Amino acid sequence: MQAYEDAARWSRGPEREAALRAVERCGHLRAAEFAMRHLDTDGALRELARAAEGEPWAEAHTKRGELLSYYFSDLEGGLTEITRAVDAAPHDALLRVHRVLALASLHRWAEAEAELSRARELSGETAPLAALQGTLLLQRGDHAGALDLLEEAARRHPDSVAIWHRLGKLLLGLGRGAEAARAFTRALELAGVSWPTLVMRGEAYLAAAPPDLERAGDDARAALALAPASRLALLLAIRVQEAAEPGSAREALDALVREFPGWAAPLEIRAAQRKNARDFEGALADAEQALRNERGAWLALVVRSRIRSERGDHRGAEGDASTALRLRPANPDALLARALARSALGELSEARADIELAAQLWPESRDVHMVAGNVAALLQDWPAALDRYGRAIALEATPHGLTARANVHLRLGDLAAARDDLDHALRLDPAFADALWLRANLRARDDAAGAVADLEAFLRHAPAGHPWRDGARGLLEGLRSRH
Repeated sequence: MQAYEDAARWSRGPEREAALRAVERCGHLRAAEFAMRHLDTDGALRELARAAEGEPWAEAHTKRGELLSYYFSDLEGGLTEITRAVDAAPHDALLRVHRVLALASLHRWAEAEAELSRARELSGETAPLAALQGTLLLQRGDHAGALDLLEEAARRHPDSVAIWHRLGKLLLGLGRGAEAARAFTRALELAGVSWPTLVMRGEAYLAAAPPDLERAGDDARAALALAPASRLALLLAIRVQEAAEPGSAREALDALVREFPGWAAPLEIRAAQRKNARDFEGALADAEQALRNERGAWLALVVRSRIRSERGDHRGAEGDASTALRLRPANPDALLARALARSALGELSEARADIELAAQLWPESRDVHMVAGNVAALLQDWPAALDRYGRAIALEATPHGLTARANVHLRLGDLAAARDDLDHALRLDPAFADALWLRANLRARDDAAGAVADLEAFLRHAPAGHPWRDGARGLLEGLRSRH
């Protein structure tokens, strides 16, 4: 920038005009950077357009492309700007990498591969390009291929920070938190301490099974020591605190939302927390505000999808989850949300494809296995349902999971196994209505007194609109009339 100012001060004639224009364009670029620091994405977009007026400027077009793609979800517009940047600097391999990513986001795989080949011609086979090849495979849904390629790239380029960082992000996206943390640790060993990588490793420790809260907290504190103003590090610290003591970080998260009202990330986290607490109104308000702030807020879309499913708007839920999957291909949370919506719509084959992929990516998730079991049961694939419910129960035995498996045992004629699961479910929650109803039906065969006790408990605890209440009254009357 100083060189441009000096040129403008001393140049004469046409050179002075060119130098003044260069200063003006740099000013617009700085203004755009200032606007982004204050989350004014519309202002940043305007300033970058002014910077690129007249003669094309690769840097301005690149930044506009990134803004349009990631903040406004305008993938076609983003590609147009990146293409202009490449046209302005055709021998810049890095710009061609940007264009590869833009084409891949639109699933234009053949063009993305061709652009990647041109980047290789300009720079040779490098570790970052190997990492990019892994990214392409991931976006195409070839998770195993992406993982194989990046692990091989890590063996061939063991000192590449880019490879280890990309491998860590892939593993984190696959729900393999402990392995992701090891990849980020290697990146930190190679590049030295970096607060963004510390934050990513902290996220990986949180995603481990079970979460390593102590190490995640250490990384959050280290990142904040290096970058006290880092919102990402602060958000990680809040998430660690909330995971350790649910509800304890609510005020800190609220304060972060108040301090940065235009930042989508804390709103998304709070929306998810509120949804889990069944505060659907508050969750929906946060999710929609996050989407107004950032159209690519994929977690907000997932939260809204789950709420729409709860409220019976299954087509809207399916649309939100599909949009989230375009933004984050093969994200397990989004796959789970779409599987729930599709199963409710009766699109069982599509729901099964979604949930089976989610189970591959997120094998430690009880919720994923429960939904996989539910879809298999709807398809009357009882062995598969039994297997999925069994995996869910192995991760965490809950009354709901045990009762679902008991129902499958009944379908398969295994009354003893069904009774064992129902007894277990009612030890965990003696008022669990579905288990009481099923056990009453079993007991009615040879234990009338036990069946009567279960039916009376069912009628005390089942909600008013429970579909089995009338049947329970009828069965209870029949048993009493016989004894």
